Amino acid sequence: MKRFLTFISFYAFLFLLVSFAGKVIFIAYQWQLIREIPFLEIGKALLIGLRLDVSLMAYFSIIICGIYMFLFWNSRILKLCIDILTFVLIALLSLVIIADCEIYRNWLTHIDASVFQYLKTPSEAMASTTVFLITLLLISWMILSLLFVWLYLKISSRIFTRTKNSNWKVVPVGIIVIALLIIPMRGSLGVAPINTGTVFFSTNPTTNHIAVNPSWNFIYSLGKLDVLDKNYQYMESSKADEIFQKIQSGDNHFAEELQTKHPNVIIIMMESLSARITSSIGGRYGITPRFDSLVNEGLLFSRMNAASYRTDKGLVAVLCGYPAQPLNSIIKFPQKTQHLPFISRSLAAEGYSSTFVYGGDKNFSNINSLLLNGGFNHIVDLEYYNDTLPRNKWGVADECVMNKAIEVLDTTKGKFFCLMLTQSNHEPFDVPAKPKFKGIDDSIRYFNTAYYADSCLGFFIDKAKTKPWWNNTLVIIVADHSSRLPGNLNNTQPERYHIPMLWLGGALKTKGKTIPWTCAQTDIASTLLSQMAINNSGFKFSSNILDTTRNHFALFTYYDGFGMLTDLSQQVFDNDSRSYILNKGTSDSLWGKAYWQVANDDFLRK
Repeated sequence: MKRFLTFISFYAFLFLLVSFAGKVIFIAYQWQLIREIPFLEIGKALLIGLRLDVSLMAYFSIIICGIYMFLFWNSRILKLCIDILTFVLIALLSLVIIADCEIYRNWLTHIDASVFQYLKTPSEAMASTTVFLITLLLISWMILSLLFVWLYLKISSRIFTRTKNSNWKVVPVGIIVIALLIIPMRGSLGVAPINTGTVFFSTNPTTNHIAVNPSWNFIYSLGKLDVLDKNYQYMESSKADEIFQKIQSGDNHFAEELQTKHPNVIIIMMESLSARITSSIGGRYGITPRFDSLVNEGLLFSRMNAASYRTDKGLVAVLCGYPAQPLNSIIKFPQKTQHLPFISRSLAAEGYSSTFVYGGDKNFSNINSLLLNGGFNHIVDLEYYNDTLPRNKWGVADECVMNKAIEVLDTTKGKFFCLMLTQSNHEPFDVPAKPKFKGIDDSIRYFNTAYYADSCLGFFIDKAKTKPWWNNTLVIIVADHSSRLPGNLNNTQPERYHIPMLWLGGALKTKGKTIPWTCAQTDIASTLLSQMAINNSGFKFSSNILDTTRNHFALFTYYDGFGMLTDLSQQVFDNDSRSYILNKGTSDSLWGKAYWQVANDDFLRK
């Protein structure tokens, strides 16, 4: 009996120690992000986060209690089973701890079950980091696992004896222990069990994330795999629909910016192009000189915003005029994307062919299924390029993509729609040319790949201008999303989503004009189709940016939260804590909630 209680106590302590070690490693790894947070706030986060640490400990302790009660009669078999289970748990928890550090650095969210969506294409999923760092992380995982396995064996060998078995009294005591452990496991005596929002206490999301136990968060998310997304209900559906219709309303009064109703259309989605590095929109000077020089030749949308912070979500927003989901991406569900509206399908009805040009793997993140549902006639991806061409971890360099696009468009007959997706300006920021800026930190590396990608964009435009199809072509340059760099912005900061958009081409009537209204990637579809006098009624969540009678706004989503931006206001709402992280300016506070409720209901119905 004494041995049973001693072992359960030790087991509980062991996994609390694992959790604490994970927090220390997380803080050390993310120090660049959290160094401005006061030490008292970090300490408070660790203290409040104990609720999740204890909950995780209780889960595992209950499992061990059950095994102990079932095998109490044979000490040898009991120890073998518990040893194996403990080794597996330590290895898995250590893996989550180490993987979470790198995932958080890139995504600014803790690891969750969504990582399984990327395992179909593991090479692309791992391409955001270097081989050296992957190796270092694997070594760290092994060291951490072996350290805790050694500690477990060192102490458990003193508790167990090979010959002495426990008696039946372990069973009733074990039932009592399990009953008591259910309280810390749930984290509450009330109806609602503990969740990640329970440990949120700060308006700084990074501070809250220190409190979150990544292993608990990961295990909790596994239980949600059968749920496509949360049912975000902030008000009666009729009320949400009424507000949604109000904010989407407009008289469709706009200036015609095209010289023809049937131009060829090229959309170039630039990887991680942030407004903060384009001097034409108030960003840093000298990083995107070609883009900035082209502003005088086109129509600049200076307050464009990304739908979220990942390519898969930006792609759907641009191509389908559809908002991003905070916990999932609709692109992961082909049975849903087949019901989306597509620019490509709208243009196909007008006699256009559609081509997608990319330097990576079309199967990454279900891109291929999205394009096929969009009716694309020709999909160019990694397999179309010569093996000798310069590459990075995501595929061939942007210069090769630009060359391939020119080659494809030169051989296209009739009116065409071409969607291009670049990838060189992606972590780990390996520039396939001589670096422009000196330094090795993440921001400098980002500046170098952005400068390279910008030069490739300039090459494409220069080349396109020499082609016979240029005079009847509209080119739309827009980012797939912005970047946390420079400055390591977190996902709740509106500046994180500010991106440039520029319309160019011989088909454009207006040159050197700036559109200063707040707008979103989702609005591109409606704006383009309106200029082409094509019915855009199927694009429910897309608005004509150039309509001077409509409300100008942008909605972005991050993990379990959203932001609503207007010309006069900024709101950021965190659904975990059910509170506003940011709420400033003058606007109706229900706009964001109503819009997102309607959007999420639509996602669940598809």
